[in-house]
Amino acid sequence: MRSLLTTRQARAIELADILDQRASLDQQIAMVQASANELAEDAAWAADQADEIMCPTCGVVHANDFRNRFAILADREECFEFLNGAQQKRRHLADKVGELQLMIRETDSTIAGMQRVLEEKRGELTLEDVIEARGRAAAYEVFQEQIKELEHSIGEKAGEISDAEGEIEKLKDPARRDMIESYYAKLMGTYMRNLNVQEADNDAVTKIAGNVVETGSEQPRLLLSYVLALADTIQKYTTAFSAPLVIDSPVQQEQDMSNAPAIIRQVISKRPNGGQTIIGTISLHGNNPLDADVITFTENRSVLRASEYDATFRKLEPMLLVM
Repeated sequence: MRSLLTTRQARAIELADILDQRASLDQQIAMVQASANELAEDAAWAADQADEIMCPTCGVVHANDFRNRFAILADREECFEFLNGAQQKRRHLADKVGELQLMIRETDSTIAGMQRVLEEKRGELTLEDVIEARGRAAAYEVFQEQIKELEHSIGEKAGEISDAEGEIEKLKDPARRDMIESYYAKLMGTYMRNLNVQEADNDAVTKIAGNVVETGSEQPRLLLSYVLALADTIQKYTTAFSAPLVIDSPVQQEQDMSNAPAIIRQVISKRPNGGQTIIGTISLHGNNPLDADVITFTENRSVLRASEYDATFRKLEPMLLVM
């Protein structure tokens, strides 16, 4: 009994120390997060100001150039690095708190059980009482083991949720969003020039969520520019698997002799971030793809060949078995 009480006291002291560490870490996280938010506001404010800014306190004139604005963003990036490390340390402390709390509960339960046994009068105990008590103890041990497994599983899921929330916050970073939108707008402008799109609202279509509302023969070329720019932007910034880009009949609405070849040429040109493109068309309009396979279909309403089924299935079968 004395040994159990000593063990419980040591664990309680360790738990209190870890809780103090976590409270201190929470204060640091809150301070750094506030600093990161202030730096974001400073960067946005500086971007809207003149090339020189006078300090309202000392009157010194500071250059509002790229180097100084970049320094603000660098400071903010250091804040994010600290927050990432602090969140990992906090999860470690949370796991340790859970382990200590579980061990303290188990020790308390053991002490309580021993105290109940000591309080029983030995003369009143029967063999039936002893057997019943042992059965309850066995059932209690089973339940405690199940509770321990559930608490461990809950801790793992909580860690996964915290990691996912951290990744989501990274994706919400305004600097990353601006970088992606700028990359998309640059691609959109290039493809529109290549496809001779001249009448589109440039401010509207160079936004990722732009609305393609043009009509006439420019509409298919504008829509193709949007599809290619969006696909290439996704290919560059996504971490997920990217499937081939399939485009069926890109030449639409009676394109003239210069625009029709330009459409095919743009579709079969090399993608900036890799990726496979599959195009379905009745004519290549004079283009000769050098690094592509050209497959000509001779049967109406059929693109598959029965003679190649067995060989193709053998290639796909291992992948189908693991799906």
